[in-house]
Amino acid sequence: MKNNSSINELFLHMKPVQILLALQSNQENYASTVAKIVDCTYSHTMKILEAFHKEDMVSFEKKGRVKFVRLTDKGKNFARNFDKIVNKM
Repeated sequence: MKNNSSINELFLHMKPVQILLALQSNQENYASTVAKIVDCTYSHTMKILEAFHKEDMVSFEKKGRVKFVRLTDKGKNFARNFDKIVNKM
């Protein structure tokens, strides 16, 4: 069984949730666009995206010089659940 402390720490902050929700709204995302949407630095956004990638919640696809970020099925599930939670708040 995986240690869930790292993923728990990740979701105790609002920026990761905002990033998930931003990725959910659009299929053609790249890190700098996501950073602008959630008002976060590019480096912090990439750190969060790498953590999501490690947990198999996002995938990266490079097309030319642009690296697109997409939610995996697992990431989509988390995003839907957090969207429900945020809307209830």
